[in-house]
Amino acid sequence: MRQASWIVGTMLLVTGCGDGAVSGTKIGNPTATVQMRTTAWSSDENVATIPQAQALTTGVVVTRAILGIEEIRLIEALPDGTCPLSDDGPEIERAFTTDLIRGDDLAPITVAKATRFCQVRFKLEEGEDLVGSEHGTLLGEAEILVEGARQDGTPFELRSREIGDIRIGDGFTSFSFDQDEVRWNLAFDVARWFENVDLDGGIPSGGTIRIDEDNNRGLLEQFEDAVERGANACEDDEGPADDDCRDPLLGEHPEDDDGTEA
Repeated sequence: MRQASWIVGTMLLVTGCGDGAVSGTKIGNPTATVQMRTTAWSSDENVATIPQAQALTTGVVVTRAILGIEEIRLIEALPDGTCPLSDDGPEIERAFTTDLIRGDDLAPITVAKATRFCQVRFKLEEGEDLVGSEHGTLLGEAEILVEGARQDGTPFELRSREIGDIRIGDGFTSFSFDQDEVRWNLAFDVARWFENVDLDGGIPSGGTIRIDEDNNRGLLEQFEDAVERGANACEDDEGPADDDCRDPLLGEHPEDDDGTEA
């Protein structure tokens, strides 16, 4: 995966997860500065990967993954650690687009160390409603645009407008930011996105497999079923996001009783 300059910089920030508590480095400082970054990674390059120097893959190559975002928000937990019915909490950033393959730093926010949260929520928006955003025109009526090529090199273009919300965190284990400075990756696993998408069965049009409400609709539904399961929060410890994301901060997504993920 391509490493951006911020990953290999000189920042020495450590974050924590699980029950959320991490000892602060300065006694008496009641707030934490939280810096988050949107990015993509792959847990299995035989399924899917993103461009990088000298990478070998037998699966899907994802070259662009754009999200239209109305807002990203931290959801404050109830006293028992669960999530409320209403999505209350501090807003991280509002009304923008991000290319996960490139990776983008979000605006830092300040939160009270005593506050406990239960989720990070992405509220998606169609590009045409994000006037003046970097990729709004490119997205058009879509909330998500993914471009790439399947194993045989045939390009594909996927457009989704039915996701609405993406929630990171299972809503049962609350967390807090107890250090003075925290860096997180809000990372999407492209392998989990495409592990159940039958791109080999996609029908090309004009040399490209178009996946949307009017073309290859079954493949679109397979992708949409996996979008949220591919999202997680990972700490930034100056290494590649994929190393950190193998141990996600907020736990795996919940599973159904039969063992398959919800």
